[in-house]
Amino acid sequence: MAARRYEGQSGRTYESLEHIGPGGFGAVERVRDDNGNEYALKTLHLGFDPGVLAAEAENLSRVQHENVVGYVDHGTDPEPFLVMELATSGTLKDYM
Repeated sequence: MAARRYEGQSGRTYESLEHIGPGGFGAVERVRDDNGNEYALKTLHLGFDPGVLAAEAENLSRVQHENVVGYVDHGTDPEPFLVMELATSGTLKDYM
């Protein structure tokens, strides 16, 4: 079975590697771009307005802080998605 591929607004392509877990509004996957860099990619559960991810992309692109995962890319092919830095030290739930 072929890995799922996502086409970002930046022109970069992301290949799905594994399902990381559920997010508040959708699913989170570990993906790799064409240069071999790994990121987290968030998609929405059915029924959620795709504008949610567009707003999150806009907000994340304006924030740069060591305690906030950074915005990388977003797109709509094959479905609305948001690409962020991959946090490898656990989930917020684990931390709390």
